[in-house]
Amino acid sequence: MDHNIIEMSEVNVTGWGKYEYCNAPGATGMFTCPENATDYCCTVRGPDGHHQVPTNHTRTHLPGIEVPGQPLSDGTIGFWYSFPRESQHVTWTEKMLRRIHGKCLGDAWRTEAGGCGSCGDALDSCVADCIQGNLTLHQIEATWERVFANPQECPEVPLPDISVVV
Repeated sequence: MDHNIIEMSEVNVTGWGKYEYCNAPGATGMFTCPENATDYCCTVRGPDGHHQVPTNHTRTHLPGIEVPGQPLSDGTIGFWYSFPRESQHVTWTEKMLRRIHGKCLGDAWRTEAGGCGSCGDALDSCVADCIQGNLTLHQIEATWERVFANPQECPEVPLPDISVVV
């Protein structure tokens, strides 16, 4: 969270397909993506339901959705979404509403959780455990809504300048 930017977006879809497990270039572990990859590496569950099969996106590829098989620790059911870049503006559209620094959101949760005084300055697993142990899902969501609604609390982060120099 310390170095991430969190976006709030409104997304419209024409339909849903299989959820894709994606990782950024250089990621290792369960969903490895080579460091020299030029885009995210995405897979879907194979016919056996366990092994991962690389995806082949097209312009008409539907965004994916999956409801995890087990409830979250607070008993709620979450949703996982994936949106293939290749089909943006064809099967799905996005309107970015706001961008903030992840540290600002994490610090707001930390403050709401009582400061997490036994943890260091970084927003690490100690702080995450403190937040989850001291806030209800309702409080976490209320803090999210508050910081995204208040540019004075968490200022807007502009999009990067991606102009190409020729």
